[in-house]
Amino acid sequence: MKICCLLGIVAVLSTPLHAQNAFADDIRELTGIVKRRWAYLEHRQKISGLDLVQLEKDALRTVGTSEDPAVFARALRRYVSRLEDGHGWVTVSGEVRKPRRLPFTLADAAEGVIVHGVGIGTPKKDLRPGDVLLLIDGKPVEAALKEAAHEVCASTAGARRAGALFRLCSFTDRKSISVEVQRADGSKSRATLACPPTGTAIPTPMIPVWKRKETVIEKGIGYFRPGSFRPPADSGWSTARPEQRDEILKDSYTALRKTMERLRESRVLILDIRGNGGGTDLLGKELAGMLLPKKSVYYRLQARDADGSWRASFPSPVRSSPGFGPFGGALICLIDEGTFSTADNFAACLRDNHSDITFVGRPTGAGTGAPRPFTLTRTKVRVTFCTMRVFSPKGTMIEGTGVKPDVPVRWTRRDVLGPEDADLAKALELARRKIAR
Repeated sequence: MKICCLLGIVAVLSTPLHAQNAFADDIRELTGIVKRRWAYLEHRQKISGLDLVQLEKDALRTVGTSEDPAVFARALRRYVSRLEDGHGWVTVSGEVRKPRRLPFTLADAAEGVIVHGVGIGTPKKDLRPGDVLLLIDGKPVEAALKEAAHEVCASTAGARRAGALFRLCSFTDRKSISVEVQRADGSKSRATLACPPTGTAIPTPMIPVWKRKETVIEKGIGYFRPGSFRPPADSGWSTARPEQRDEILKDSYTALRKTMERLRESRVLILDIRGNGGGTDLLGKELAGMLLPKKSVYYRLQARDADGSWRASFPSPVRSSPGFGPFGGALICLIDEGTFSTADNFAACLRDNHSDITFVGRPTGAGTGAPRPFTLTRTKVRVTFCTMRVFSPKGTMIEGTGVKPDVPVRWTRRDVLGPEDADLAKALELARRKIAR
């Protein structure tokens, strides 16, 4: 199971590169731009021990004397990954994706790395959901995940591991792979499995956290899962002027209002923002404005002056919601490493502003910012990264910190296979206690 925006790199190699010095020069140029413009260099140096000089050296060593754009792309991916910014990416124009994927999906559980879903046609005698994966092509699964994590951009260890679980299964050029698993009875089994084409859907018992849902679970307990805070698809959002955005979001605002009108009498409201990768803060501010006192601070932003120095941070309030007062009941918020960006801002806003809120699950993905693109001179690679810092209402930097659960939940093999939602079960237990007081 499982922006504001972006640190990323979009690499567009529109013309062939024949000299490794072009790669090296652009790696050095990237370091200079990061020093001058990235919002979180000092923050990451403090909390993670980031060594930008070493990142550059390692990228140059990876490139070496190669003239292969794929080697350059790999060096960039590893460089950006080690910045630990979950909005990072590297995209190379014309790059061919590996043609196959592994015939299963994986999930973390108390018992180990669990086979979550199995591809149609894979014999049950070879692999079944719930098996603990031990070896993949003779390599311990933890070693394979560590290698996959080198090219995952994430702001926390939990989000990086989730990304590695996905990446490990999603792309390969092998036609088959060998696995060793441990069954629920403790026995071990080995098998060689065919790898289907990339993009093949693997059936899993995954909870659809990306889908919107609202319900009254029982008397006094409401439940709302926004799914995401993204603007409507095909709305022209990316090219819209700021003054056009409220009109684009008009129906989304209405839908949020109708939901909260239906659930506002709940004594306990469970907000499920697991797997919510964000979208636009306008929607986060709108929902927060229906739950918190008017003029509550949603977040605090900090930008640079022309000379590169940081201005004082300034508060940005929640959106006013006529007809709504502060939500008078208790809030329980479900979070995990997929709670990211706008959803991270929303969670921090509730934490700092609501007097009765409990977070259940796992730490959020802890990434947020604001983007600006830069173009490297030799390769014309576009580099986009955060140039603005984002703080919670009480002044805590959200990037790399996020929101921690008050009630951590560690899923077991049984939880992963379903059908019960372990996070929601714990939230209901807490909600019933609150109502019984």
